[in-house]
Amino acid sequence: MRVVAWIGGVAVVALMSCPSTQPQVARKLARDPEKPFAYIKFDHAGPREPLERGERSSGLWLELVNNSEFPIVVPARSSLTEPEMTVLDDTVMPTVREFHGPEPIDYGEMPHGYASASDFFGGETIEPGKGILFSIPENHVAPGWFIRVAFQFDMPPLAHGAQPICYVAFEWDDIPDKFQWKPTP
Repeated sequence: MRVVAWIGGVAVVALMSCPSTQPQVARKLARDPEKPFAYIKFDHAGPREPLERGERSSGLWLELVNNSEFPIVVPARSSLTEPEMTVLDDTVMPTVREFHGPEPIDYGEMPHGYASASDFFGGETIEPGKGILFSIPENHVAPGWFIRVAFQFDMPPLAHGAQPICYVAFEWDDIPDKFQWKPTP
């Protein structure tokens, strides 16, 4: 009888420690599951101080939103000419689009972004649920190209190697139609 009780006790302990009997905790990365864990949203279009020679003075004002449960770090700096304006390192990337109908509009040469040549990855920390407003020239986004901004989760440095870098994009279709720029003929 003792042996049966002992085997029964061992079976109960084994079942209780089995992972399938443990309550499952849902893990989540995004605070709002209907949106990506980081994204760029349109804020407004309007005048801006050009940062480089030949740059447009009309721009897009965008917000990089941290929808994750963890702080993120994005390379950011203030404009030398307008300290209140935040500049994020961004890369202008080509995209392939299908055009239906008449000849597509020529938007000219694809511009360069504000990507720095620095190996240092750091800058502005964006807390969960918060965002950072920044501006780019209006022509940094067009039907043939989009911007990409790099960020990392705010984690302690590693002794060897580096934490992964993530990218978030902002495309032509993310701009409300009435604010999409058209080249002057």
